[in-house]
Amino acid sequence: MIKSIKKGEFMKFLVFAVFSLGSFVFAQDSSSKYLVVFKEQNPSQLRSLRAQKLQRYLKQQTALNERAVIYSTLGENSVRSKNSLWILNSTIVQLNEQELRAVSLSNQVRKILKLGKRAQIIQSQSNFSVLDTKDYTYGLINILVPEVRAKYVGLDGRGIKVGIIDTGLDINHPDLKDRMIAFRDFINPDNKRPMDDHGHGTHVAGTIAGGSSSGRSIGVAPGAELVIAKGFNSRGNSEDAQLLLALQWMADPDGNSETNDHVDIINNSWNAYGGLNSLTPESDPFCAVLNRLRAMDVVPVFAAGNDGPRADTITVPGACPDSFTVGATDSRDSVASFSSRGPVKWKNQVVQKPDLSAPGAGILSAQLGGGYATKSGTSMATPHVAGALAVVMQNLDPAVRSTAENKLKNSVNDLGQTGFDYSYGLGRINLLQALAVE
Repeated sequence: MIKSIKKGEFMKFLVFAVFSLGSFVFAQDSSSKYLVVFKEQNPSQLRSLRAQKLQRYLKQQTALNERAVIYSTLGENSVRSKNSLWILNSTIVQLNEQELRAVSLSNQVRKILKLGKRAQIIQSQSNFSVLDTKDYTYGLINILVPEVRAKYVGLDGRGIKVGIIDTGLDINHPDLKDRMIAFRDFINPDNKRPMDDHGHGTHVAGTIAGGSSSGRSIGVAPGAELVIAKGFNSRGNSEDAQLLLALQWMADPDGNSETNDHVDIINNSWNAYGGLNSLTPESDPFCAVLNRLRAMDVVPVFAAGNDGPRADTITVPGACPDSFTVGATDSRDSVASFSSRGPVKWKNQVVQKPDLSAPGAGILSAQLGGGYATKSGTSMATPHVAGALAVVMQNLDPAVRSTAENKLKNSVNDLGQTGFDYSYGLGRINLLQALAVE
């Protein structure tokens, strides 16, 4: 569970402390990463700000708080491994026992959370049969991409920025050349060279924006612009601190609040921790970041997970109320056996997830080295939804692009039980119908 260290409460946790993101015992010279969340000076003003103005305000407040709390308390030369998580008016910083005690006593600190919980890409499940289709993958056929391209010539996601937090991207793949406009490596920050040392990210990107160099179209939105965060290593693993920073980067890739360069959509084919019945979304850092991304006009799309068919198997961040959470169907339009099911049971509420579903079993897409591979999982379903969102957004005036998500939800093929259910969500996406929704 998450417990916050507040002023006056620190001594209660001095010997043993338990946090949602791991348990630890204080040792004399030990140090760990913590998320130090500062008090917000004017919450009502904050709620009224949008997009760039909100970015600007949060960056200013975080910088002031870091100066007053972190640097003032520890000394400028003593601060180690600090990263501003301005999107939450907070800082990720390495602290030992003595430093943690000192920082926690500041009256400008709202809470401190211990970081270090692992996350992982949602790995491919057992092979499923692939339909022998000629011009399009079966996933694109099922959501009616061929009909969309025949009726809406040129509607391919052009002008829409889709972020992908994954294992990277093979920018030399013939179906993905010239699609990437920005790259950042959160695993090896010194690396500036776009790359993928696993393959999962390249497969996901192919379903979102891949072309048809092989003669078969693999991407829903081949005109979309890709913003790539390498948030996972060659084994498909990561940690919460890296991913919180990657999510934040998507709101401002160039680091300049005066430019409007945030992505429109983020594809997240990964998950982290469960055990939510003792937690609240308000206390979870991932849920808090997703809430802020929404305020900045970014749609965070998450895979439901591959822990089905058991109920209540969707974990953070897909379990967060502000996540657009995706389950998987197979080529017969049945829910995939592996697709995680709802409901999501938090301590203080039950959340209806997944939101909807998309093809995710036996999906052909790009692989490292220029070839193609078949993978299965909600990881493969999620990029169908991210790509479909890009196409719908392209067809909308920028002022109303926020309606794209509801257009997808209101145009699904209702499968399973009538209406919403915890396997399919609202149903399987239908891109042609989404474009027709008024």
